[in-house]
Amino acid sequence: MTADVIELPSLSDALVLTRARYPTIDAFGVRPYRGEFNRAEMPREAGPFEINGREYGTAAAFFALCMPAKKSPRPGLNSYHIKHIIESWCRAHGNPQYIANGAAIVAAVALGFPTWRDEARDSPNVSIGIRRRLWQTMIADALREPATR
Repeated sequence: MTADVIELPSLSDALVLTRARYPTIDAFGVRPYRGEFNRAEMPREAGPFEINGREYGTAAAFFALCMPAKKSPRPGLNSYHIKHIIESWCRAHGNPQYIANGAAIVAAVALGFPTWRDEARDSPNVSIGIRRRLWQTMIADALREPATR
């Protein structure tokens, strides 16, 4: 039995795909928004607001374990919530790291997950469609103590 291999688009190709849908994407998410964020929280090897390749690759690895929803994404399962789940997943697997909201959005779009942004809301987040049953399993795995696996 062989595992499926997913061809991950390069960060530059993923940004082209994402900017076709969300032209103002950056590390914080989709602009415009008026919210203020703690910029000191974000390690920026790539530049102040650029998407970091390591963060994108990690988020894409997480999404590669999930399945896109068959229907449109539900509001409430948004990119900011998902980025925190990805960070928990990284910690649970011995690789703690920060993941930018924008990196999660770019990875989801690049891997073909349905996304939706409510333009009426002042938010940098997008809803991402992940198949619910598998998503619940991923959350449980990400939040489980390493000793209980």
